[in-house]
Formats: sequence, structure tokens, C-alpha cells
Amino acid sequence: MKIKEEDKIKHILWSFWLTAVALIFLSEPVSLFLVFLIGFFKEVWDRYYGSGFCLYDLFGNMIGILMAFMTYVVLIWSFALT
Repeated sequence: MKIKEEDKIKHILWSFWLTAVALIFLSEPVSLFLVFLIGFFKEVWDRYYGSGFCLYDLFGNMIGILMAFMTYVVLIWSFALT
């Protein structure tokens, strides 16, 4: 069971960092949608060639995306207020 828990943490972390980098170079909607698509198509690939499609992996991706976006918003607001 630990392996599956570690996998979800990896999904969260990878989605967080991909979103954080994308937000530097792209607009917010494009960044969020692009990272979601990357995670979705990774799961589609897993369905045919990997361990199988996992909805919980997608939830992990969404958690990472939302955490990165919230961090981004807080940083933008903190710099705008100073």
C-alpha cells in the first residue's frame, strides 16, 4: 500500500512544479489547462502501456495544480501590496 501512497505524492509534486514553471511562462488559464492535459494523457498512456488508468492519480494532479496556483496567487498579491 505504501507504493500507491508514494505514487500519489509524486503526482502532487510533479503537478505542483509543472504548474509553477508553466505559470512563469504562460497565462494562468493556459498553464492550468496544459498541466491538467499532461496528467490526463499520462493516465491514458498508463491505461494502455502502464499500470492502468487511475482516477486517484488525476485527483493527485489536481491537488498539485491547485496548490501551485494558490501559491502563485499569494505571491502575486504579496508583491502587489508592497
